[in-house]
Amino acid sequence: MEVILLEKIGKLGDIGDTVKVKAGFGRNFLVPHGKAVYATKDNLKAFEERRADLEKQEAEKLALANKRSEKIAALGTIIIKAVVGEEGKLFGSVGVREIEEAINAAGGEVSRNEINLPDGAYKQIGEFLVDIQLHSDVTLSVKVLIEPE
Repeated sequence: MEVILLEKIGKLGDIGDTVKVKAGFGRNFLVPHGKAVYATKDNLKAFEERRADLEKQEAEKLALANKRSEKIAALGTIIIKAVVGEEGKLFGSVGVREIEEAINAAGGEVSRNEINLPDGAYKQIGEFLVDIQLHSDVTLSVKVLIEPE
């Protein structure tokens, strides 16, 4: 299935690229979420008419993401207090929800789906680097310090 991308999607392409994707990905995700349209002659003509508007919207999203990244980077180290047992192991874990709440409480703006924890939730005290992807072009690392209550 070929689709025309209406916004930049990491590892897939830029605005206006005609890419071949699996049918389920295009039909169930890209098209319903407004990220792409089916690659037909009519849609290609309509896209070329809207291209300037879509590029302007993408530039605004990128500027907003850069502004948010500067605000989050200015926060420094994010400290999360957790209940700890013997040997420094946490009762439970510190996951995306706790990190989101800590960053938002400190004055940043981030949502759960922007936080990337490739190894899963943290179950030990210590200092960790957490990747936050605010836009397909804007990714920053934030230090998270988990310490006992």
